[in-house]
Amino acid sequence: MSLTVVTDSAACLPPALAEAHGIVVVPLHTVDADDDAPTTTARPSVAELTDAYRLAAQHGDEVLALHVTASLSGTVENARLAARELAAQGGTVTVLDSGASGGALGLAALAAAEADDVRRGAARARESVARSRLFFLVQDLSHLRRGGRIDRATAFAGGAWAYVPS
Repeated sequence: MSLTVVTDSAACLPPALAEAHGIVVVPLHTVDADDDAPTTTARPSVAELTDAYRLAAQHGDEVLALHVTASLSGTVENARLAARELAAQGGTVTVLDSGASGGALGLAALAAAEADDVRRGAARARESVARSRLFFLVQDLSHLRRGGRIDRATAFAGGAWAYVPS
């Protein structure tokens, strides 16, 4: 049996590295807002994911879809819909909420791609994520609050801690 891994661009895998490991990368979309709002991302559509899974199925017997954590994106939700659509057509895709993003997701995809089957690939991905830690800093919390990632009270409390009078 052979396994093909599909991930998304939140994995931050350089194209040459993804290609060398046979990993299919589905791009997340950037959405430019007005001058006051930051650029945001949007999940791939169900159709885009379905097409990516079909492509992956041409390269392996099994497909493991390893996407950015559902707590940050709706990509996993669309991935499950795409997998159901393919299942209705006779295809099989295993969707795994990675619980990660960024480099941790990329490392998990690379680890999974070394496996021979979907069960071992998912186990390797979970193990990689369990060993990873991802930290990020933001200049302020207002964009996270406006995007619904944190609530107003958390943004206020975090802003109060960050305030340093000059």
